[in-house]
Amino acid sequence: MLQNRGMTHRSTANHAIETARSTCRQYERGDYALALERIIHQMADEASRLAGEGLIARPGCELVDVMFGMSSITLEVEFTPGEESNVSGPWENAHEGSPPELCVISALVNGHLIDVDGVFTEAQIAQWETEAMEKIINQRAEDYADARAYGGRE
Repeated sequence: MLQNRGMTHRSTANHAIETARSTCRQYERGDYALALERIIHQMADEASRLAGEGLIARPGCELVDVMFGMSSITLEVEFTPGEESNVSGPWENAHEGSPPELCVISALVNGHLIDVDGVFTEAQIAQWETEAMEKIINQRAEDYADARAYGGRE
């Protein structure tokens, strides 16, 4: 899963800065170029914060994007993959296994991770848990298949 997001707004800002610099050079207005550059950097930083770029999940958690209405929302979740049952071999090693578990901890709202309890409905959180669980399990299966295909280990 994606744990650290890139700075896409930063590359857009750098393009805007270069455009502003060349425009100001054409009109010999170096002081305006510096002011514009500062403003563009501030705007890019704010856009990056609101989009969750550079966001890092807390230890033991993962970031996953799920649908919220017609758009996507980033969730911070705790995921436990569970264990397969073991019914062969010595009885002391036998166990029923456990299913995977997922708990939604927080959601990215206006550039901040906020606790979901008391803010979103239980039905919405349950829907997110189902979607996030499916995404994480599918991503791990793809990662495992890729590792096996390239001779890697689990």
